[in-house]
Amino acid sequence: MKQLILIGGLLIPGLLAGQMHLVPIPKAPAKTKSNTRIQAETPLSLPFWDDFSFSKDVPSDTLWQESENVRINGDIGINPPSLNVASFDGITATGEAYSANPNAVGETDVLTSCPIDLSGHSVNDNVYLSFFYQFAGNGDPSEVTQGDSLVLEFFARPSPDSTVWIQVWPQNSSMLDRSTAFLQETVRLNNESFFYDSFQFRIRSFGRQSGIWDNWNIDYVYLNDNRSPTDLFYPDRTLSSGLNSIFDTFTAIPYDHFDFSQLVDPSFTIYNLDNASQTVQYDITARVDNFVGEDTVTFFDSQFDPVGQPSLSNLIDTVVAVPVLQETLFDASADSAYLSFEILFDSGDQDSIPNAQGEVDYDPEIYRPIDFRNNDTTRTTYVLSNYYAYDDGTAEFGAGFRTSSTQVAYQFELPEGITDNLVALDMYFPYLGTDPAGRSIDLLVWFDGSGEPGANVYQEQRGIIRSSTIDEFTRYRLRRSIEVSGTFYIGYRQNSDGDLRIGLDRNTNSTNRIFTRAGSFWTEERNLETGSLMIRPVFGEPFVEQSIDPELQENTRLYPNPGHGVFTLNTNAYEVQVFDAKGRVITPVKNVAGESMTLDITSYPNGLYFVQLVGKGKQFTFKVIKQ
Repeated sequence: MKQLILIGGLLIPGLLAGQMHLVPIPKAPAKTKSNTRIQAETPLSLPFWDDFSFSKDVPSDTLWQESENVRINGDIGINPPSLNVASFDGITATGEAYSANPNAVGETDVLTSCPIDLSGHSVNDNVYLSFFYQFAGNGDPSEVTQGDSLVLEFFARPSPDSTVWIQVWPQNSSMLDRSTAFLQETVRLNNESFFYDSFQFRIRSFGRQSGIWDNWNIDYVYLNDNRSPTDLFYPDRTLSSGLNSIFDTFTAIPYDHFDFSQLVDPSFTIYNLDNASQTVQYDITARVDNFVGEDTVTFFDSQFDPVGQPSLSNLIDTVVAVPVLQETLFDASADSAYLSFEILFDSGDQDSIPNAQGEVDYDPEIYRPIDFRNNDTTRTTYVLSNYYAYDDGTAEFGAGFRTSSTQVAYQFELPEGITDNLVALDMYFPYLGTDPAGRSIDLLVWFDGSGEPGANVYQEQRGIIRSSTIDEFTRYRLRRSIEVSGTFYIGYRQNSDGDLRIGLDRNTNSTNRIFTRAGSFWTEERNLETGSLMIRPVFGEPFVEQSIDPELQENTRLYPNPGHGVFTLNTNAYEVQVFDAKGRVITPVKNVAGESMTLDITSYPNGLYFVQLVGKGKQFTFKVIKQ
C-alpha cells in the first residue's frame, strides 16, 4: 500500500498515489456598506468586545472595518473559548489566493477595528487589550522558517497631523506560542499617542500568499480601562460547541434503517471564563416532526426541565448531556423525521445583584453595554430521511486531485439484517477558483473487498452539475438501482487532468473510511487528519436500467423554443432540472397544472439553457434558447 504524507497542506504521494490536496471553500462575498456600518463610523467607546458568536461568515461591520477577508466560522478552531472564531489564512473573501506565485510570502488577512474614541482616557487609566489566539487549529500549521507570523498593531497619533501603525505584540518571535491550545494575551496601551478620538487596533497575519496556508485563529477580543495584566477572567459562561450527533458515526440515517437503541443523547460543551466555579441552569426545547412524503403525520413539541444544575470549574470545558430522546417521539408509519433542538442556558452572565458575600458577577459600571448572553444559545436539527451522511452539511475545504484516472471511494455499512436499494449519490463539488461544472467523472459503486473497495458493481459517466448555492448537494440518480447490504463503497473517478475537489467538512471525522487510488492499490486516506467528504448514498424503490422511454420522449413537448423566457413543458417525468450553459443549476419559477408546467426564466440572461427530464432509469435533455 502507498501512504500519503501531509506536508504543508499537500499530500505528498508514493509512486502510484494521487496528490489529494486541500483548499478552502470561498468565503462570503465582500459586504457592501449597510446602515449599521454607517452608524459604526461614529467612533465607538469603551468597552470593546467581540467573541464572534453573533457573526456569520465575516466580522460584524459594527465593530470591524475592511476585514471581510477574515473568515468567521465554527469549525477551524479547536476548543475555542466560545462558539465561532476569526480565522486567518492566505486567501481573500472570494476564495482567491493573494498571489499566484506559490513561493510568495507576505501579509495575508487583516482584522481592523472600527475607530474607538479614547480621547477621554490616558495611560493612567490602565487600558488593556486582551484576546485569545490559536496556532493552526483544524487549518494548516504554519512554518516558522517561512517568515509567517501573527502581529498586533495600534494606530498611534504621535502629533496632531500624523498617524502611524505601531507593532505592539509580539515583541520578539519567541513570544508567539505555536501550541495547539487557545492562549490569552494582554497588551497595555502604554503610550499617550494611543489616546485620541479615533484609535484603532488591528491583527495581521503573514505567511504564504498562495492559498489556505499558515492558519491562525482569534477569539474573545476585549478592550477596556481599569485593567491589569492579571485581568484574565470574565463573568461569562459560554457555549463553546454545538450539539454533537445523536447518530454517533453519522449525522443523518435513513428512517427505515433507524434503530432507536443506537441513539446517543446529544450533548454540548460549556466553557467557564470566570475565576471561580459556577452552576448554571438550562432549558431544552425539542421538536420532532414525522412525515410521510411532505405531509406531517405526527409531531412532538415540548420544553424539558433538566434535572440538576451543571457545576462548571473555571477555565475548563464541561460537557453536558441532554437526555431527551424517547422512542415514543417517532411514528412507525412515517418515512422521515426531523429532530430540532434548542439549548438555552441561564448562566447568570448578566446578573448584577450582589450575592451573600456582597460580590457582583456582572458589574454594569465595567461591562455595560456588553451582553455576555449572546453566546448562550445553540440550535441543531437532525435528519432521518432516505440517505446516510457523515458530514454536517457544511464544507470548509475541498479535497481532491489534479490528475486523471484517480479514484475516491467512501465506505458505508448498513445495519445487520438490512438490505436496501441504492438509487442515487448526493455530491457537492464547490466552486474553488475553477468551475467544476461539466467536468467528466465516473460514478462508481463497489462491494467490500476485505476492508477496502473490492468488486466494482456500477460505473456511469456523468458531467458534474454545480449547485446554485453554497453547500447545496446535487443528486445524481443512477441508471439502475443496486441492492446493497453490509459494507459497500461509493465514489468517483476523475476523467481529466486539472483541479477537481469534493467538499470536505472539517467539523466531523470519517477519514478512516476514505480510500484513494491512482494505480494498482487502494490507500486508506488517514493523512487528511480530520474531515468528512460531501458524498452521501441515497436509497429508494428498486428499478432496472432502461434506455430513454420512447413514450416519455414522444409525449414531451417544450414550446415556444426559441422564446423570451416563459416556456410551456408538457411531460410526465418525475424530475425536471434547468441548467445554464456552464452546467449550473438555476431555479426557475415553476407553475404546475397536471402534466403541464410553465418554466419562467425571464430573470436570467439571454442564451442557451438545458432542461433535463429524469425518470427511473431514463433521462434526456432539451436545448432551450432564451432571446
